[in-house]
Amino acid sequence: MSREEYRALLGNQLEQLDGVVPLQGIRNENMRSCLVEQFIDSIRRIDYVRVLSERGVSEQVSDPTNDMFDPIKAAVHYQEQGSIDEACWLVFLAIHVGKNARSGWVRVRDLYGALGADIWSWERVCGNLDDFGVWLERNYMNIGGAFGNHRKYESLRPNVQGSPINVVRSYVEWVGGSHQAFFSFTQQEVDCCPNAHFDYLYNSMFFVRRFSRLSIFDYLTMLAKVGVVDISPPRAYLKMATGPKKGAKLLFTGSRDSNESTENLEGFLVLLNENMSLGYLSMQVLEDALCNWQKSPERHVRFRG
Repeated sequence: MSREEYRALLGNQLEQLDGVVPLQGIRNENMRSCLVEQFIDSIRRIDYVRVLSERGVSEQVSDPTNDMFDPIKAAVHYQEQGSIDEACWLVFLAIHVGKNARSGWVRVRDLYGALGADIWSWERVCGNLDDFGVWLERNYMNIGGAFGNHRKYESLRPNVQGSPINVVRSYVEWVGGSHQAFFSFTQQEVDCCPNAHFDYLYNSMFFVRRFSRLSIFDYLTMLAKVGVVDISPPRAYLKMATGPKKGAKLLFTGSRDSNESTENLEGFLVLLNENMSLGYLSMQVLEDALCNWQKSPERHVRFRG
C-alpha cells in the first residue's frame, strides 16, 4: 500500500473511531495528520525485518570481520539456515547492546566476533561462560563503538552487576540451553496462542538482568519479525513505559500529564488496535508510533529508533 493510500485509510478509520474511543488529542488536524504519519513510519519499520526474511540476506552479514555485519540481518540468515539458537542469540546481543547512531553495530560486532579473533557463538558461550567472563575482563577496554540510545546506561566493565557476563549468564539460565526447546515448552503452557505466548515470555523474561519493559518488548517482537517464534503482543505494556504512556495519555485525554489509569489507556489501545489497519504486529505499531508522536505531536519528525 502506498503512503497516500495509508493516509486516506488510517485518517478515515480515526475519524470513524472518534466518539467510540476518546481521541481528545487529535481534535487538531495537524496532530491527527502527524499521528497518521507516525503510524505509517512504524508500519514500514516493523515490516522491514519481515521483508528481509522473505527476500533472504547475504551470508556476509553474519561475519563479524566483514563491514557488512549486521546482527539482525545475521539473525535472519541463521533462521533461514535452521540455526535457531544463533538467530536468537544475535537478536539478544543486538537488543542488549543496541545500535548506536554514530558507531552502528560496532560494539555488537566486537563482542560477538571476539575482537576479530574468534566468534562467541551461542554454543561456545553456553559451554564456556567462565571463559567468556575471563575474555571480557581482559578485553573490555578494547571493545569499540558504543551502546545504543536506549541502552546508554549499560556498561562493559566486568566488576559491576550489569556486566555483560552477568547479563549473558542470566539469559543462558532463562533459556536453559536450547531456544527451540524452551519456546516449544512455553508454547505448550499457553496452548499455542500467539498473544498468550508473548505475555508468558514477557513476564518470565524479567529474570534476565538489565532487561526491563522496553528491552523485553523489543527482544520478543524482534524474534517474531525474524520468524523464530509465532508471538504477538496483546497490549502495549504501559505500566512501566514512559514515551508510549505519554503518547497514549495525549491521544486519549489531550494531555501528557493526565492521571488517566493505565488500565483505561490499555483498554483504549486494544479498541484502536481492533479497529485500525496497522498491519503486522499492530500493537507494536501503536506503541512505537505513540512514543514518537508525543515528542513532536504537531510536526512530523521521522525517527530512526
